Amino acid sequence: MHQSEKDKPESIQLLRIQIFSTSVFIISYLLVFVLSGLAFLYISSDFDVPASLALGKTQVIMSENSRFWTSDSIISIYTTVPVTCFVIGVLSLFAFHFNSKPSFTFLTGTVWTFIHAFNLSLGAIAIDLFLQSGFSKAAHEMGIETVMTILIIGVCLFFMYKLGIFAARIFHDRLFKGFTIDKNIANQLFIRFLILPWLIGTVLLLIISYPVKDYKTIFLPLTSLVIILPTYFYEPKLTKRKPSLLKLEPKQLILILTFSIVALVVYFFVLRTGVSF
Repeated sequence: MHQSEKDKPESIQLLRIQIFSTSVFIISYLLVFVLSGLAFLYISSDFDVPASLALGKTQVIMSENSRFWTSDSIISIYTTVPVTCFVIGVLSLFAFHFNSKPSFTFLTGTVWTFIHAFNLSLGAIAIDLFLQSGFSKAAHEMGIETVMTILIIGVCLFFMYKLGIFAARIFHDRLFKGFTIDKNIANQLFIRFLILPWLIGTVLLLIISYPVKDYKTIFLPLTSLVIILPTYFYEPKLTKRKPSLLKLEPKQLILILTFSIVALVVYFFVLRTGVSF
């Protein structure tokens, strides 16, 4: 990574940022999804409940009337993915705080990892409670009533918004410090670094997971916007330093792009028929 002396990002720089961020978006999602999915399979097997990790989803392969369904197994299995994703999100934030000189790659990975992790935890909980699926079954076993359900949904969305403020600080004050003072440039960077990667990455993942048979798979990417959109409204810190945009080297960009493509291909062929323990 080398710094550019220009005061405005060039078109080629914006394109590289977009491709790089999209690639990291995909890599981060697959990392969070697969790790949480493996944890889901492990806990399910521990309770002798057959389960599967497939493209874009984790599912239990057993009748709800089976004798293996106990209160403990329902709560443990259906809370595994949200808890695992939440832990991954917290670890990514700790990694950020303990890295005194983070690189552009590290910051980009941090942003997308905790966006995916907290969306697959807090966002998934909110959607499950709303659609009465997944985590809602654990909530029912824990005796959570309607009023408390609405409160939990509100709390999840509130914390996602607060996490969005944190993402905005990384975007404005670390990744593109000095550039986002100009609203036009800020909007360009916001679209190239966050919106287009989110849109392209989400569409690619949905296409790979086709056919989508549940509403959660469609709605879940939308809740991540609760974390992403605060960046657009955030007021960056004023700085006297001359703006300098970190330039992505072509070799580095090609490496990350290639890795994301390979990861997608492996993800598709390994999970298209489902994996179970």
